[in-house]
Amino acid sequence: MVADITTNNTNPPTPSLPLEPQTRLEGLAGMMFAPDSLVLSWFHKLDGYGDIRWQGRVVGEPQPGVYLLELFDWLEGRGYQVTVPLQDMLHGNPDQEWRFYDTEEQMRLGYDRPPAAIEHDTMKT
Repeated sequence: MVADITTNNTNPPTPSLPLEPQTRLEGLAGMMFAPDSLVLSWFHKLDGYGDIRWQGRVVGEPQPGVYLLELFDWLEGRGYQVTVPLQDMLHGNPDQEWRFYDTEEQMRLGYDRPPAAIEHDTMKT
């Protein structure tokens, strides 16, 4: 509580609303997907056994060929960010695979379904 010394009234503090988005993902709201960039794509990074190791969204390209990824924690849903060169995604370790999706729904469906089935199911809507 804040005391108003001019009238001796006690008023609750006025909450300040953030002027900027709290996360990069909130800042992407309303942006359109560009076909010539991975920015705004959703992804899974799989290991050599086909198990998902990373999942998240590409939130930026701080320099050409280097992408900023927002990774989602499996258990708590919290995110953190890493940068990955495009070369590592395309020609990286043969024991890993990157899958990119246009929507979060496709990424979620991709958790346990092959990419062709995901595209077919999401095209129905």
